[in-house]
Amino acid sequence: MDQKKSRVKTEGFAQAWFNDTLTRAYQCIGELDEKGAEIVLSRGSEACSKYWLSLLQKKYGWDPEGSNFEVSLKAREAFEKHISNGKTSIIRKGNVIEE
Repeated sequence: MDQKKSRVKTEGFAQAWFNDTLTRAYQCIGELDEKGAEIVLSRGSEACSKYWLSLLQKKYGWDPEGSNFEVSLKAREAFEKHISNGKTSIIRKGNVIEE
């Protein structure tokens, strides 16, 4: 199997695993009492945010200390294009940005 097919197969497996894990986690969260669900969702959100912000910094050049809106928007566009095969939901018309 060539590298491209191997990568696609690996990505497909990873996506299926992630989707199944996330689905089951949310099913279990639904069985917790309100306080327990709040704790689990809060900690999960913190971990997710930490990961995505780190990814934006390392791979797409976002600097949380010094970035202005334009730099943040360029990082978001690059990230969206990466995960959506070159497409982005951001549309620019001059100085107007639409989603």
